[in-house]
Amino acid sequence: MEAAIRRFDEFLDTIPTELYPRFRKRAIEKLNQRFPFTEAQKVVRDEVKEIRMQAIIMRLRSKFTFSGCAPDEQFTPPTTGELSEVDALNTVVVDSFLYDEEDMQDLWDEGQLPQNHCLTCHSREIQPLNVITHSISLRQLKYIFAEVLPRAWHLYPQDTPHNQTIQTSLAPASPHVAFPCLVDVGSRTGAVLYAGYVYSSITRLVGVEINPYFCQVQQDTVTHFRMGDRIEVIQDDIRNQAALLREASVVMLHNVFDFWLADPAEHQRCWEFLRGNLSRSGQFILCIPGLERTLRNAEVSLEDIQSWVEEIELPRYASSKEAREGPESHLRYGYGAPYHENESDDEVEDPDAYSAPCNKCKCKHAHGGCPTEEEEDEDELARIHLYRVR
Repeated sequence: MEAAIRRFDEFLDTIPTELYPRFRKRAIEKLNQRFPFTEAQKVVRDEVKEIRMQAIIMRLRSKFTFSGCAPDEQFTPPTTGELSEVDALNTVVVDSFLYDEEDMQDLWDEGQLPQNHCLTCHSREIQPLNVITHSISLRQLKYIFAEVLPRAWHLYPQDTPHNQTIQTSLAPASPHVAFPCLVDVGSRTGAVLYAGYVYSSITRLVGVEINPYFCQVQQDTVTHFRMGDRIEVIQDDIRNQAALLREASVVMLHNVFDFWLADPAEHQRCWEFLRGNLSRSGQFILCIPGLERTLRNAEVSLEDIQSWVEEIELPRYASSKEAREGPESHLRYGYGAPYHENESDDEVEDPDAYSAPCNKCKCKHAHGGCPTEEEEDEDELARIHLYRVR
């Protein structure tokens, strides 16, 4: 055994560094063909992954409030688009990676999380609050790493010259995704990095985050759970990381800039920077919400997006059991609109049956019905968009 390991180490020393990603992929495939997992072993392996992710989540909860925001973090709510109605009086922020829907319901039931406010006196006792998140949910992460990227792997130009036409439709999921490098722009708590480490074989996972508190928490988590062999955290403005963006095979853009840049001209410059440096044919961009909606909400104009990227159609629902399961989502449109959509009082047969008087100003307001579980389930996954640079 020791002799075999020694010979293997000697063999690894002969492989050029630039061939590591391709070798890693081939080696994993060969090992799994030679030593396939039994069904029982797969179940145990999956359970170990879930235990590890829950341990990460529980450790992170001790570092943050329900919002998952840094202590010194400053927000500038959008003044246009779907989230222009959001403000401190009518909105509560909940980190959807740290608290799933069942956790949120428990917090509401226990009175730890405000759920309503009064439109007249701003008491949090009557109208449903907007519930927004600046994070990506564990359910969405499982979908990305179990469904989206494994299906897109064959589209990545490994040995294909950039000027050669390759396929543009998704294939059945490949169980061994070994993209060379994923970059998460604005990595915050590090959710994407940890999920990428646990649920995929991506060689290098890099989070770029400007806030020092988030970076310290990420580094502490990576060290504690011994994930430093594949995860790297960089404290910087993404606009100083042009070379990293050009190197990346997958770039995650989740709710970038909207709550952090007040100047529309600054938004424009940021997106022009991204477009200018995400220009290598075959690079993938994961965007939540989609590019068109994101740019429209920020009133950013990028000429002819279709000449820059092509959108890859994703499976409407996740086929994996892990991504499908779970209660309905209260977080709509990726990061913000109310989970209860208010309707006119005319559409409610008995307004008093759906509302109670505010204890302060004694007003009454009714709200419409909640979205169905099917609508919410579809919406949470449908917010994820995958693009391939042309």
